[in-house]
Amino acid sequence: MTTLQDVTVAVMTRLHDSGVAWWPGSPDGAYPKSPPHTPVFAKRLPATPVTAVAVNVYGLDLQPDPLDPTEVYRVQVRTRAPYDADPQADQALAALHGAHHQVWAGVRVQRCRHLSTAQLGADPSTGADERTDNYEIEVLP
Repeated sequence: MTTLQDVTVAVMTRLHDSGVAWWPGSPDGAYPKSPPHTPVFAKRLPATPVTAVAVNVYGLDLQPDPLDPTEVYRVQVRTRAPYDADPQADQALAALHGAHHQVWAGVRVQRCRHLSTAQLGADPSTGADERTDNYEIEVLP
C-alpha cells in the first residue's frame, strides 16, 4: 500500500519537476534561506517565507472490490503570496490536473483531477493572500 507520505512526496516532486515550486528532494532535506523558486512544504505553511506552497494529503479511499487495487487520495495544495496567490495556484493546477498514467517519485499515478478551489483571504500572521485547491489522485500500488 502507498503511504500518505509517499503521495505527499510524489506531489511535491511533481510541483518541483514542473517548475512550480522548489523543495530539497527528500522529507528531511534542508531549505536554503533563498531557494531558487517558491518553496513547497509538507503539511503546513511555515510563517516564513511569505510566498510558499504546502501539500497535505488528507484522505484515503480504499476500493470495496478486493480485486481493484486502486487507492484514491485527497490532496490539498495551499498557496500563499503577498498580493495574489492565484498565479502560483494556477501553475500548480496546470501541473497536476489531468495527469494520468505517470510515475511521480515512484508513485504510479493513474489519474489526478482537481476537485475544488477555496479563496481563504488574508493569512492572519502575514497578511498575504491564501488559496487552497483540492485534488483526487488515483494510485496503483
